Amino acid sequence: MARENWDPEMLRFTEMMEARAAAQPPVKLELPLDNSRELNDGLSLPLAKGGAVMAESEDRWLALRGRRILCRFHRPTAGTGHPVLVYLHGGGWVWGSVDTHDRLMREYAAASGCAVIGVDYALSPEAIFPQALEECAPSRAGLPIGARNGAWIPAASSLVAIPRVAIWPSAQRFCCERLILP
Repeated sequence: MARENWDPEMLRFTEMMEARAAAQPPVKLELPLDNSRELNDGLSLPLAKGGAVMAESEDRWLALRGRRILCRFHRPTAGTGHPVLVYLHGGGWVWGSVDTHDRLMREYAAASGCAVIGVDYALSPEAIFPQALEECAPSRAGLPIGARNGAWIPAASSLVAIPRVAIWPSAQRFCCERLILP
């Protein structure tokens, strides 16, 4: 791939990651993917350290779709009423986690002033499509204004409902969706 037109910072990052990957055994696409995920995630975990300090960071487990799903919550400043950014980590539904993307979520929270909720959805191919997507939809759909005292808010997708106030009391409004790709 020709790289002469690349942004210099992105080129340095790509070269650094390629060098780190070259020092590891190859990732094999053989089931189960546990060992391959450990190798792949091992490249990204060091990058998830450091970065913005939050007023509140917490892991919460939600019972959705017959399993417990880890959601990581970052609130950049004290108080309530923050807009909410629901972050679905990259990795093609196969790789990554809220751990590999923790710093990025905190950086988004600090830069935007939004509370960030990262959903650690089930990974494919063990989780058959559309399981991961169905696990993520209620996390987003349960966030609009209107819940009081832990009331249940029906998910817009009719997949499930979650108690928004009981889970993230400072998450008050859901205002837009953005797809961010490299």
